[in-house]
Amino acid sequence: MAELPTLSVLTLEGLELEVSSSGRLLPWIGPALRGLVAGQMKARTCRFSETERLARWKHCQGCQHIHECSYGLLFEPDPPAGQPVRRGESEVARPLVLAPWFPVPVDAEPGLTVPLKVVLAGSPPTAAIDELLDAVDFAGHTAGLGPDAVGFRVAGRDSMNQVSSEIGSATLPLQASSGNSVIPRVGIGLTAPMVLRRRDQTGRRQVVDLPSLTDLLRASFRMLGQLFRLYGTGELNADWNALADLADRVQMVEHCFERFQQDRFSSRGRSRYLLEGVIGGGVYRDVPTELLPWLLWGGRLHVAGHRISGSGGWRIILD
Repeated sequence: MAELPTLSVLTLEGLELEVSSSGRLLPWIGPALRGLVAGQMKARTCRFSETERLARWKHCQGCQHIHECSYGLLFEPDPPAGQPVRRGESEVARPLVLAPWFPVPVDAEPGLTVPLKVVLAGSPPTAAIDELLDAVDFAGHTAGLGPDAVGFRVAGRDSMNQVSSEIGSATLPLQASSGNSVIPRVGIGLTAPMVLRRRDQTGRRQVVDLPSLTDLLRASFRMLGQLFRLYGTGELNADWNALADLADRVQMVEHCFERFQQDRFSSRGRSRYLLEGVIGGGVYRDVPTELLPWLLWGGRLHVAGHRISGSGGWRIILD
């Protein structure tokens, strides 16, 4: 009998960003934090000189050192040998999620603390985790967030909880059962903006304003499938269509979803654009029980666009 695939997940809990200077912040600091930390970590760990890095290695694809580099491992991973990016996947799924609390106060003052959750798929080396947290702290001291360069430090590092989990096909039902076991009401509350899109009738990709359970489930399928294939012990051979058919029968009965917009500046691309997503949550009626583990782990590992910045995570409330 073939060995069932598994995926290790490490969650760092109890960390906080402790603000050390005054200034204005955007409500969702996830994208800014991700950009700061990535830039600092690359500068601190890259084996090439700054001149070479800016001229030749603006992107790390093709670098001969990428598989031994903590930055490359977490922020710009190459697909493992024999596992190319597949059709419908824009890039290699990152093993990392940096999820600061949302929303933060717009006017920040010294002493403000912002909870920070870090999620890592696979089995990253301890040295990579240490270098990541060093880069977060260094970014707060040397760069800061927003136009006012609001400074911060990482608090709680010595006492943080490292929660290890292992997901397997025993955890995730791979087939749709013939039973009728359902949960009467399931609440999904987004923990940050979710950047989820689908194509409209003209083929253009549009923000999903009112995510159905099928939208959330298919996003979970896509992300978990990639993470198992790239960082786990094998591919999930699930009956995706049959499971999605179960979700298609589920109705949303209440919601507080609303559109979210925020300016975003890409320092690497030197471009500014409007980041659009959705915030809030919804309540779904008569959810088949075999879908719950997929929704649980989709929310914990985050899904869809900008997930490395904490987008696409949610909490589940059972009623």
